[in-house]
Amino acid sequence: MQVITALQALDKVSHSLGLNSKAMPSLLKTQIIADYLRHTLLTLSHTASTVQPVFVTTLLNQVQRSLMPLWPQIFGQREEDKNPIRQVLDQLEQIREVANLGKGYWLPTPLRLVRLPSSQILLIGGMDTKTLRSHFGNRVYASTGLARRIKTTDEAMCLVKEGIEWQRFEDWLGEDTDADLQTWTTGLLEKAKKGLKPSGSEITEFDVYLPKLRDKKDWQNRRWVPAQQLTSIPEEIVLCRRRLKQTFTYYFGLLKGKNPVRLFSENKLDSKIERCKLLYGLDMRYNCSSRVEFEHYNDNEDKLIFRNWLPASQRRLLLAVGYEVHEKLPLVYQFSKIYREDIFEHIQKLGIQIEYS
Repeated sequence: MQVITALQALDKVSHSLGLNSKAMPSLLKTQIIADYLRHTLLTLSHTASTVQPVFVTTLLNQVQRSLMPLWPQIFGQREEDKNPIRQVLDQLEQIREVANLGKGYWLPTPLRLVRLPSSQILLIGGMDTKTLRSHFGNRVYASTGLARRIKTTDEAMCLVKEGIEWQRFEDWLGEDTDADLQTWTTGLLEKAKKGLKPSGSEITEFDVYLPKLRDKKDWQNRRWVPAQQLTSIPEEIVLCRRRLKQTFTYYFGLLKGKNPVRLFSENKLDSKIERCKLLYGLDMRYNCSSRVEFEHYNDNEDKLIFRNWLPASQRRLLLAVGYEVHEKLPLVYQFSKIYREDIFEHIQKLGIQIEYS
């Protein structure tokens, strides 16, 4: 009996799935888990006569049973570590290849083509790569991220003839194209100011987001200033937070007094507003934009290192075309240089300055 190494097993599995076996092992593992999730969800949800949502534990357990012989070690983690299969499932949801229906039920999303501003074409949808290639041949390629890509417009048009529709890039991102970040932030502050109400109590223990006072500290989580440390009161409306048990509650507010500073009037931040995006908007408003480090990873790939969390649309693009090395700060993404133009354009909408190493 011939015994093969873990890397050899990885190579054989990736080749059988239609993935690029020459990719780095950590990326291949993520892509293999993603394809097992796509295939299992598609198989469980689609029968000959109906489509049924799949409960998440059923999905995760079946994928884990399939992958256990390949990576027994990744399931022997500490309890506080995130299940790698669940982690990839969440990333597939982020790039909109699977849909979380709520109450634990999931479905794959339909196939559609997305053209990036640079004319690169992604194929988005909840069908595994091997099945895609059996349907559409070698028009479908693995990317350096979770999404698959189509090399040419002619190949994409062949897929259109076979029933796959285009989706606008902005619609896939979920991005509001009618207003830039600075305009969006200003409008949000003006609306919040009109809805301010007197604070219900003499609140003195809270933090204020003031990047101007901490402009030398590029990490957004260091730009929160405890109210007790303020030596002067901002005259305009500011973003505040106060801790309730283990979580923060966020407010727009006006301040008064000193020693201690008090929250005079407040307007609770709408849960629909993406707080991460708002922080970048406030950074831009105060001319304190953050930075990202760029470096060449190798001849064909680049790397970006972020000090702060990313809004959903920026992370969606990076997950689709690049590999997220880990989910903790600083965030690190590796991606093919063919996507550099699209990634740079999109993250610079946040006012981020790119530093070349």
